[in-house]
Amino acid sequence: MSLIFASLRILFGGVVILCKGSYFGELAISFLPHLSIISFLGLLFRVFQLWKFLYKDKQKNSLKRRLSPLFVLCFGILFGCFLRPIKQFYQPLHELNQSIDSPIKVLFSNIYMGNNNIDAIKKMILDENPDVVLFVEFSEEHSQALKDFFAAHYPYSNTTSRSKIAVGSIVFSKYPIDNLADDFPQASWRYGYFSIDTEKGKYYFYEIHTASPVSKAFFEKRNQQLKQIKSDFFTHHQSQRESNAKIIMLGDFNTSPRSAYYGDFAGSFSGTLENITKTFPILFTRNLGEMLNVHKDFSFLPLWIRKAGGYFPFFQSHIDHVFLSPNLKFKNLKKIQIPGSDHSGFIFEIE
Repeated sequence: MSLIFASLRILFGGVVILCKGSYFGELAISFLPHLSIISFLGLLFRVFQLWKFLYKDKQKNSLKRRLSPLFVLCFGILFGCFLRPIKQFYQPLHELNQSIDSPIKVLFSNIYMGNNNIDAIKKMILDENPDVVLFVEFSEEHSQALKDFFAAHYPYSNTTSRSKIAVGSIVFSKYPIDNLADDFPQASWRYGYFSIDTEKGKYYFYEIHTASPVSKAFFEKRNQQLKQIKSDFFTHHQSQRESNAKIIMLGDFNTSPRSAYYGDFAGSFSGTLENITKTFPILFTRNLGEMLNVHKDFSFLPLWIRKAGGYFPFFQSHIDHVFLSPNLKFKNLKKIQIPGSDHSGFIFEIE
């Protein structure tokens, strides 16, 4: 039985590696850190088994003994293949140490469309006091509940048009906003594109929220959206910006750094934009525990199960990202948890 189980794990790992561009491969590759741990544990167990057969059970000539070197090799290959993209992405990222005289403080998060923790959200924003607040999944209920609060603290705002089933992406700012997203055609799933004018000059923002790949159709829609954003960036937009423009692209991309589609997307911006979230404190931006706690679809589960989900190491992924142009200084990047959201967000300062 153990041979069959080990063979199935190796087969599954091989399929994930070979078919990572497929829909199911994409879902599996999102949990690559966990697959790496499983492969490493499998490798340790098989090394122990090999040692046992070589030094403890020398007289046994069983099938397990003959296959042990092969299992060690296979689990070693899987562990190396799973670990490599993690090591490549999570390189040490050093913040620029130059002094920032007048930093712009930015807060971004997927607020979650069913979030009704209005008072806690207000308190967090007041405590953090960002200059720019960006939310995706900002619903009509949020708009009504937070309208007076944002009007009192953030005189400028902008939102994108919404599709029939999607909720909006919105920005609130202490500085004037120039909406640039309506200068070119977009499909129903829109992204925000705007500039913010400060005394230090213009900052160009892309606020992204791609389709969640909960089905093959939405998986393909997300991939098309990533292609469209990339195309628009280099066609419609580049000629409209000054050559040394300061650019911030952030959002819920619904794709992990281990995805082949993320690699293609981020690779196209090499030298133009860099992902500043590739650091270990930001290893995961969505986890099972938060999802179980805030989604009404899971309210039928006992409270202890929903709380335990927060400690369960699986079903966590890194799908929210922040890209900055190289001419931007940044500091104090940290992960935050908006009360009632199933995503972690970010706060950082730029100049």
